[in-house]
Amino acid sequence: MKTLTFPESFTSKPHPLPNATQWVITNKLGIPIISVVGGGYGMYGNGITTFEMYDYREEEPQGYMTREEITKYLKENPLKSGKPQLTTSHLLLILLGTALLVTSLFILETMIGFSMMLVIAAIITSIVGVVTVVKKVLK
Repeated sequence: MKTLTFPESFTSKPHPLPNATQWVITNKLGIPIISVVGGGYGMYGNGITTFEMYDYREEEPQGYMTREEITKYLKENPLKSGKPQLTTSHLLLILLGTALLVTSLFILETMIGFSMMLVIAAIITSIVGVVTVVKKVLK
C-alpha cells in the first residue's frame, strides 16, 4: 500500500473563501475522501503551518494540524485501495435525496391528483437507482 503524505498526495483546488487554500484526496468517482483547508476566515488553521482536515470517513474535522500530523494521520488511517469508498455521508445524501423525491411525489399526488401508480413506479425506480449506485461504488 502506497504511503500518503501531505500535501504531495493531495490535489490542490481553489477554495471559495478569500485567502483560503484547499487540498483533497478523492476516490475513483471523484468524491472527496479527505479534505484539508486553511487560511480562510473561520477555518481551524492558517493554511501555511496549520490546517483543518476532514476525513469523510469520520464524524468531525480536526483543526490546527501541522503537515507532519496530517501525514502521520494518513499513515495510521490508510485508505483502502482498489475500490471507491462509500462513506456514511454519501449514504445519508442518497437517502435524503430519495426521501425528498418520495415526499415531493406524495405532495404532487395530493395536490394535482397524480396517479398512485405513477407515485409507486417512481418510488420503485428511485430505490432501484440507489441500489445500482451503491453496488457500483462498492463493486
